[in-house]
Amino acid sequence: MYNLGDEFLKFHNKKVKLLYTEKQKLRNLKKLNLDRLKAGLNEINEEEDKFYKIIKTYEQGSVAMNTVTQNDNNEYDIDIAVIFEKDNIPNQPLDARKLVADALKRKCTNFAEEPTARTNAVTVWYKEGYHVDFAVYRQYEDDWENTIREHGGVNWIARDPTAITEWFNNAVKDKSPKTEFGATVEFGQMKRIVRLLKMFCKSRLSWSLPGGLIISVLVEECYKPDYHRDDVTFYNTIQAICNRLQSSLDVYNPIHTNLLLNVKEEHTNKIRRLKEKLEEKLEYLEVLFEYDCTEKKAMKAWKNFFNHDYWKYEKTIEKSSNYARSDFVYGQYFLDVDVSVYFEKHGRVPIWGLDYKCNYIMKKKWIKFVASHNIPYPYNIKWEVYNSGDEAKENNDMYHVTEGTNLTQWESTAYRGKHELVCSIVKNGSVVARKVCEINIA
Repeated sequence: MYNLGDEFLKFHNKKVKLLYTEKQKLRNLKKLNLDRLKAGLNEINEEEDKFYKIIKTYEQGSVAMNTVTQNDNNEYDIDIAVIFEKDNIPNQPLDARKLVADALKRKCTNFAEEPTARTNAVTVWYKEGYHVDFAVYRQYEDDWENTIREHGGVNWIARDPTAITEWFNNAVKDKSPKTEFGATVEFGQMKRIVRLLKMFCKSRLSWSLPGGLIISVLVEECYKPDYHRDDVTFYNTIQAICNRLQSSLDVYNPIHTNLLLNVKEEHTNKIRRLKEKLEEKLEYLEVLFEYDCTEKKAMKAWKNFFNHDYWKYEKTIEKSSNYARSDFVYGQYFLDVDVSVYFEKHGRVPIWGLDYKCNYIMKKKWIKFVASHNIPYPYNIKWEVYNSGDEAKENNDMYHVTEGTNLTQWESTAYRGKHELVCSIVKNGSVVARKVCEINIA
């Protein structure tokens, strides 16, 4: 296999692993929102003569496991477990989550969307794409003085808030090659492979592939260490994952090994798509094993795999765009389309317009398109949506159209990918103006 081991490590360290400044930003958001939660609880205590108090907190998820990548498009879930005494929190899990949500709402002012009590956590939303998720736990001692912690989902379920992180860190420590046994690679190779595979899963806007825990479990299960090269380890591991998914798409919780992580069909579909994408891209990597493979050919193969400019043999930077551009106007007519993003349909305060610093829009938001023109009535306006990507294809929604005279059109950001909204004004049976809005959804 053509040796690009040094380039692989540089790629990981420069373009994949989360930068220290970004990591500090996440830690600061965690502290800020914990302080808000505690202050909100104190306010409730004073008003209602209660004694709600958080006795312990734990960082969870990819931030705790240190597997967040630079390619997450600010889709960072900052997961925090907050522990209360059982006798000092509402008995019903939903009421406990509502308490936490209420405390946060009191201190999360001027947010476009209020903190939300969801099924498994209370979420604080940031317009940049960050999510801070508070998982609510209660703690008590059983008859044998064992400390029991229960997570508040639909019901209270016994769960250790640190178990997943400890499982992963122990696996990295135990399975990664060690210098005392002759390894020349940096320690923590398995964690680098997880980050690299997560980077691959996020490499195309149109893809909808599994999240971090499923990726971590698959890598741990199929990991093939190499003591001298990360590129060999990565190739052998993703090949093993492909073979593993050929036999079954089911992935199980590493702690509660009888529980599926892909309970929902949409999760299974994401795993199936991962298998298909890996199979497709592994074919392009076969050139690495040819006797006449060159550095240029090898770089091109990994460029095709990761879809990242780092792997361009002659490095050039392509500009991405997410703005409206005019395709056609007739005579003295003009047409412009203003684009803004909202948390909810018919929202009053926009999150941002497309002059915002990011060149993508998050899923589960609403986009408001407003046309302005100088074309005299009568006319007809046609709003056409051209979708792309896995999710739109599976929902049979690659194209839809709305016609009438309405100058405003709302569309949801339901699918990852590169999409287009085309606004056309038709007069006397002919298109006299057209504007195309390119929309990238992550």
